[in-house]
Amino acid sequence: MIFRCMEALGVYPPAAVVAVGDTPADMRAAKNAGCVAVGVVDSGNEVGLSEAELAARPADEVHELRVTAFRRLMAAGADSVANRIDQVPALLRAAGMLS
Repeated sequence: MIFRCMEALGVYPPAAVVAVGDTPADMRAAKNAGCVAVGVVDSGNEVGLSEAELAARPADEVHELRVTAFRRLMAAGADSVANRIDQVPALLRAAGMLS
């Protein structure tokens, strides 16, 4: 799907594309398309909680949920992982992929 979207938009090369997702399947799809894969934890399916539900959990439980999700996303091929979607631009800037 990602490759087809790049093809339809005339985007090339795939290595210049950042695909952001919240599941291991998203990470695999990004890598299969030749893209940079960035995972997002807190709002993702791997944590499986709403923002309010996550905020209501004890800090140690939130930490464990994040670590587990991080590991799953990295194991699936993520190049990097952010806790929240609003952290992705800074992560990309730090990696030199965004000015």
